[in-house]
Amino acid sequence: MSDPANAPRNSGLADSGLVDSGLVDSGPVDSGPVDSGPVDSGPVDGGPVDRGPAVSFPPPLLFVSGFAIGVVISRFWPIPAPWPTGVARIVVGLLMFGVGVTLALVGVITFRSANVAVYPNRPARQLVTHGIYQYTRNPMYVGMTVAYLGGVIVTGMVWALFTLPIVLIVLYLLVIRREERHLVERFPSQFAEYCGKVRRWI
Repeated sequence: MSDPANAPRNSGLADSGLVDSGLVDSGPVDSGPVDSGPVDSGPVDGGPVDRGPAVSFPPPLLFVSGFAIGVVISRFWPIPAPWPTGVARIVVGLLMFGVGVTLALVGVITFRSANVAVYPNRPARQLVTHGIYQYTRNPMYVGMTVAYLGGVIVTGMVWALFTLPIVLIVLYLLVIRREERHLVERFPSQFAEYCGKVRRWI
């Protein structure tokens, strides 16, 4: 009978799996980091960052720029406003401006409450179809347009009225079209159904 005291000292290590786990050196094992390749600091899947519609500027900048250009042109080549002057003009213009700002803010608040990015350079988490979005697919842009028109009435800058169509065309080409393409890719059936019920503008 063999003496248990003379049994090999490391027999328990092999039974416990420590050799296989690398805690005991059983051969020429690389002692460096497990992953010796380059560390990927980007997304987990290694793909490009999803920028959603990938709009590179804040859309309100278009309205501000269009109005500013109209004001500058009006300074050099003024055109008399075809609408009546006086208190009524100021009241109507301010009402339109207030309604427009309110519409835009309601659209922003609805997006934020649904945890959806307002700035269109992030992927949409969900398709927002409730609240103000039951009546227009773009309440923020509708609101900005109404506010813009109110500003034109108050200031009497007719050239700013002429630059508005250019603003809306650029808005569609560089912003709305990209947003809609992104929503079609992420929510194909839902967005198609939504477009069938709600208009792009009003």
